[in-house]
Amino acid sequence: MPMEFEVRIPKSTWAAGAAQNTGLDADIALSDALRGTGGNGRCQVKSITIVSQDNHAWELWAFASATRYPSNRDNNKFLGRWTFSAGDAVQNSADGTSSFYYYVDGNDLPLRDDDLNTGITPTNPSVNTGKLHLTLIDRTGALVAGHDVVIELRLVPLSQFP
Repeated sequence: MPMEFEVRIPKSTWAAGAAQNTGLDADIALSDALRGTGGNGRCQVKSITIVSQDNHAWELWAFASATRYPSNRDNNKFLGRWTFSAGDAVQNSADGTSSFYYYVDGNDLPLRDDDLNTGITPTNPSVNTGKLHLTLIDRTGALVAGHDVVIELRLVPLSQFP
């Protein structure tokens, strides 16, 4: 059975806030175990967890580059997305923070990093930057600055597959 790795994206990543249907971008550095050969970060998302202060409809988009929307569509690096409706959220009365929990597993969303590392040195030999390029979109309303959203991904490196 392939080993899964947890990547936790803290609430501070999304703290800026954004208008409805406007994405907040994050480029998350992967651990060495997930960066893979050359830093390409080839892996699959197996599960997604979102813990949110707000009961909103969320979309998490994945890209292979920090340049998400190039002017030439031939160069677009969109890899896929997952959508949660507000009705997907659950609460637990024992949770004193009244958080909303979203979860899905069994995904096979492939991820990779195509961005080149311009700072190659003997101590940093990766060809690619080894990052996840994600965009969080709030489809319900404006993501209020300072409202908490934490995302956790369970990833399996593709290097574990023959």
